[in-house]
Amino acid sequence: MRKRAETASLIAAAMVLGSAATAFGSDDLGLPDAQAGECFAKVMVPGEFKTITEDVIVREGSNRVEVTAPKYEWVEEKILVQEASEKLVPVGATYKTVKEEIVVRDGRRVWRHGSRPGAKMAEGLTVARAIASGLPGGANPGECYAEYFQDATFETVEEKVLIREAGRKIDVTAPKYETVTEQIITREASEKIVEVPAEYETVTEKVLERAAYTTWKKGTGPIQRIDHATGEIMCKVEVPAKYKTIKRRVLKTPAGSKKIAIKPEYKTVTVRKVAAGATENASDIPAEYKTVKRRSQKTEPTLSWRLKGTDGPGKATGRVLCRSEVAPKKDVVYKKVIDKAASVKKIEIPAKYTTVKRRKLVAAATEKRIEIPAETRKVTRREQVSSPQLAWRSILCETNATHGFVRSIQQALKDAGFDPGPIDGKIGRGTLRATDSFQKAKNLSTGGLTAETIKALGLTMPKA
Repeated sequence: MRKRAETASLIAAAMVLGSAATAFGSDDLGLPDAQAGECFAKVMVPGEFKTITEDVIVREGSNRVEVTAPKYEWVEEKILVQEASEKLVPVGATYKTVKEEIVVRDGRRVWRHGSRPGAKMAEGLTVARAIASGLPGGANPGECYAEYFQDATFETVEEKVLIREAGRKIDVTAPKYETVTEQIITREASEKIVEVPAEYETVTEKVLERAAYTTWKKGTGPIQRIDHATGEIMCKVEVPAKYKTIKRRVLKTPAGSKKIAIKPEYKTVTVRKVAAGATENASDIPAEYKTVKRRSQKTEPTLSWRLKGTDGPGKATGRVLCRSEVAPKKDVVYKKVIDKAASVKKIEIPAKYTTVKRRKLVAAATEKRIEIPAETRKVTRREQVSSPQLAWRSILCETNATHGFVRSIQQALKDAGFDPGPIDGKIGRGTLRATDSFQKAKNLSTGGLTAETIKALGLTMPKA
C-alpha cells in the first residue's frame, strides 16, 4: 500500500491527474465521456508536416547551330521549247433510276388502355377528360397513368421531292499557240548559312526552402491556467518562411544563323507556248421535282394523371392509360440521278524539248540545331499540414497505475532505446525525460503518459 501511494504521488507531480477532472466535472472542462476509473488530461498534439521536393532551373535550355555549304554539279538537261497541250472531246452525262423512301406521315405517340403491345388505343374524348383532370403531358413511352388522355393533332403538308438531279451540257474549243523568247535558269539561286552562337547571362534568384508555419511554445509570466488541471502558459507563434539564394545561367539570345544569297544564272531560248488553252462552255440542265403530301404531327399528347404504382389524391377509378409510339408511315418514289457526270475526254499533245548544259544545285546549304538541355537543381522544403493543438487524451493516473505496470513502461522505454534510469517502478525525472524523448521521436502527443504513448510502447492501458 505504501509503494502504491508513492507511485500515485509521483504521477500526480509529473502529469495531469484524473482526480482534477472529477473535481470540476466533465461538462465544465469539455472532457469526453469516460468510464469509471479512466483519467484524461489536456496534452500537446504535435503539428503535421510534409516534405516537398521541387526542381529549380539553374540554367535554361538552348541550342547551337551547325551549317553545311551548298553542293553543285554540271548536268545536261532537257529544256521545254514547246509546251504540251491537250484536245478536249465532250462526253455527255448518264443517268440511273433510284428508289427512295419518304415519310408521308410522321411517327407519333399515343395513349392505350393498357401496357400490352396490342392494347386498344384511347379515344380523343377520353384523353381530353384525362388532361382536364391532371394527366401529365411529358410522359415517356412505357409509362402508365390512372385516368384520362388527350390525343395528338395532325396537319397535312406539301413537300417538293427531287426526281431528277440538275446536270450540265458541255461544248469545247481547240487551243491556240505562239512562239516566244524567254530566259531559263542554268544555275539555280541558293544561299549560304552562317552560324550565330547563343548568348547567356547569370541571374540571382531566391527560392523557398521551408514554408512559414505556426507552432505552440511555452511562455513565461504570471500564472494563467489553460484549464482547471494545469498551470502552464502556451503561446502560439509563427515561424517565418526560410529562403536560399541560387545562381543560374539563363539564355539571353538564342543561337541562330545568317543567310547569304547566291544569285541565279540564266540562258535565252525560243519556246512555242499556248496562247489560248482549250476551253469548255457548259449550260445547265435544271433539276425536276414532284410535289407530295404527308400527314405531320402538330401537337404532342399530354398527361396529368399519377404514375401507376404511386399514391394519388382521392380514390383510383381503376382505368389506366399507357404511353406508346406509332411508327411513321413511308412511301416509295423513283427518281433519276446522275450516274456519271458530263465531262471532257482529253487527248494529250506531247511537249518538245532541247538539251542544254547547266550547273545544278544537288544539295542546298543546311543547318542543324543541337539542343542544349536546361540544368536543374532539386530543392527540398517542409510544409506544415496542421498546427499543434491542446486536446484531451486518456492518461495513466493514480487509479490505474501500479508499481509493476510502471516497471513495464520503464523496460519498454529502455528496449526502444530511451534510457529511463533505474527500472524501479517509480516515475522520476529519468522516466519523464525518456517518455518525452520517445513521444517526440514518434510524433506523439506530449505532456504526460497518455494511452497513445502506452500503446506505442506495445503495452495495454490497465483498468481501474
